[in-house]
Amino acid sequence: DPVVVDDLAAESEADPTKQEYRSAISLPLGDVGVFQAVSTETAAFDDDDVERAELLMAHVAVSLERVRAEAGLRDERDRLSALFENIPDAVVSFEMTDDGPIVGQVNEAFEETFGYDESELVGENLDEYLVPEGGTEVDRDAGRLNERLRAGENVRHEGRRKTADGVRDFLMYVVPLELGTENVAGYAIYSDITERKERERELRRQNERLDEFASVVSHDLRNPISIADGWLD
Repeated sequence: DPVVVDDLAAESEADPTKQEYRSAISLPLGDVGVFQAVSTETAAFDDDDVERAELLMAHVAVSLERVRAEAGLRDERDRLSALFENIPDAVVSFEMTDDGPIVGQVNEAFEETFGYDESELVGENLDEYLVPEGGTEVDRDAGRLNERLRAGENVRHEGRRKTADGVRDFLMYVVPLELGTENVAGYAIYSDITERKERERELRRQNERLDEFASVVSHDLRNPISIADGWLD
């Protein structure tokens, strides 16, 4: 609450820094501190002064809060930029539009992984660079992902993407800045899993060869086993 002291000399709790200060007004400044004004005359402040001072301090408090918020946003942006640049996986910021994801920024790991310079990608449709050509299923796959992104969904997906050196396998995490909002901006993180997928494909081929071998052996042994079974009987 505002406090007005008409005579500081008569106020036991007052402790003016100079004896010539005779009257004072004191108001809270938001949660920051206290504003005080003094006069060398007694009863120098009236209700109009209190009203004007309260209005002034309200403006000052709002301005200070805005400065605090801007400083907080700068700190948050700096932390996010540091994370964006230093994360070991390839990361791209994008804005989802009706035409697809438009590149806003990529980190150094993205440039190294995909072989494209940031200056080449910014403002371009990301799909035109990363989605392999000539695959109907791949096109449908990319289309489904884009529909989910336009709806503001988180996406975790394994798929093949094109790099400057050829097509590779990636685990993709795509995070919109606002969940459930259409055509929002977000971040896509790509982890190269090509070696793992190659091992899986090789294991699959080995299993297929083993199944084929087992089928051939089973067929070749069927007649001798039938004869042996007959002799056994």
